[in-house]
Amino acid sequence: MKLQKKITLIFLITFIFTIFIELFLGSYYFEKYFFFRKNEELQNITFIKNNRFSLEELKKFQEDHRTFSIVLKNNKILNLDNFDYITLKDSKTEYIVVLNAFLDNLYSNSTFDLGKKDFITVEGITIFENIIVPTKIEKNNEVFVDYKLNKIKNSKKFSGIITDMNNAYGLLEKSDDFLEHIINVEIPKNGVINLKSKNSDKIDSILICKTIGDFQVLNFYDFQDITDIFPTIKSFFIFKIFLIIFIIFILERVIQWLLITPIIKLSKITSEIEKLNFCKETKLKRNDEIGDLYLDILKMSDSLKNIIALYKNEIHSSEEANIKLEENIKFFMHEIKTPLSAIIGFSNLLLEEKFSDEINIINKEGKRLLYLANELIEHEKEEQMNLTPINFNLNTLIDLSIKIFKLNSPHIEFIFSPVKSYWVEGDRGKIEQVIFNIIKNGVYFTKNKIIISLSEDKNNVYVSIENNGPKFENGEEKKIWEKFYSKNGKNRGLGLYISYKILNFHGSKFYAENCENGVKFVFSLKKV
Repeated sequence: MKLQKKITLIFLITFIFTIFIELFLGSYYFEKYFFFRKNEELQNITFIKNNRFSLEELKKFQEDHRTFSIVLKNNKILNLDNFDYITLKDSKTEYIVVLNAFLDNLYSNSTFDLGKKDFITVEGITIFENIIVPTKIEKNNEVFVDYKLNKIKNSKKFSGIITDMNNAYGLLEKSDDFLEHIINVEIPKNGVINLKSKNSDKIDSILICKTIGDFQVLNFYDFQDITDIFPTIKSFFIFKIFLIIFIIFILERVIQWLLITPIIKLSKITSEIEKLNFCKETKLKRNDEIGDLYLDILKMSDSLKNIIALYKNEIHSSEEANIKLEENIKFFMHEIKTPLSAIIGFSNLLLEEKFSDEINIINKEGKRLLYLANELIEHEKEEQMNLTPINFNLNTLIDLSIKIFKLNSPHIEFIFSPVKSYWVEGDRGKIEQVIFNIIKNGVYFTKNKIIISLSEDKNNVYVSIENNGPKFENGEEKKIWEKFYSKNGKNRGLGLYISYKILNFHGSKFYAENCENGVKFVFSLKKV
């Protein structure tokens, strides 16, 4: 996966995780926030101005805020049309019997039917001056009971004839809850009462009491009405989602500009160096680690350019020139250690942040080149070669070499289909160098195909690397292993010579020969 896509994926995961957290914590936040906002709204009385009460403004206030409001003056309710009620009159007094809670909590097998001039007996609780909240109503030997309130002890009985009846204009679902709560609380002139359901500690409604001039206002709000809070939550989440998406987009652009684009430029520069198109100008000016890496690559490019120029001007047959060449190679290896160390160091940092196959290959090959440079500088004599034998998977090593060459030689077909996984003993780094040198030689001469195969006997594993290039002539299959031998006079002939030394120190059986379609290189390694 490309680095840019990985960064985008990280941001998306962060976004999804944030929304997931909101699902758990958002409800608590909104509950507190909405409670505070609703309290402020209900304190803002708009239907009493200059000590005058407007019923129309009250109705609008109730509808806008989905609240149930009662306005009192001299302890009398001014907006009785909020209730379903009947007027009950005895010989001396007239009472208002509010039926909302009673009708909501009625439990009876008979049909509850009242009409004007009916004589009834009401048992209930008096609120304000002459308002009765009934717990039981008797008519013609029929008894109707409020199953929630009938156990209240301080209820009284009233009897009389129904003289008037009224149907509420709306808000019935709130009026019954209001009546059930108000009989259990003491109403202050000013203040907020938090109301809880029975057997629960959670606040499910509030009663806001406020005195304005000659009037007292009671605003009742039920928080269980989720249709009120849902639009606010929905709007907030929609806004938050779009905001986070926008922030992710901006951050992705910034990171691409700061990190991805310079890395892409460095990749293009190294690709050009690989094609021997060396850098001439500094196009990337940065005062950070990426800028330092770029300067190191330029230094390496200049060194390579100078060495190649030196190769072209030397006389191949001169022993003195060959000695000078070796000295320059060692000098080059010494100079290349600095940029290689930088490449390895920065690729390690990139791997720590995010792993990728491309950066991993750069890291491994950089380490291999640095190891070879140290070997060449520290061991000048042919007899000296320190081996570090380990057990390693030969298939993996070959796969890595093929992957590297495929990037630079897309016109060549690489065929490698082992029947099983082979483990061998040897110095992994040096055997990698052998495989790399033989494949590189095949890439240079082949027409279009390189075939790699593995076989084994009791003690050894045999590696065969075949290409369909020109065949050996006049004993060339032995000369190719000699130092500075080149078939076409253009190469320096060091790759196969170094391979020859490494295989000898491993005690390998190796040879090169003609085959049906070209030439074949074979060497053995000790089987694990």
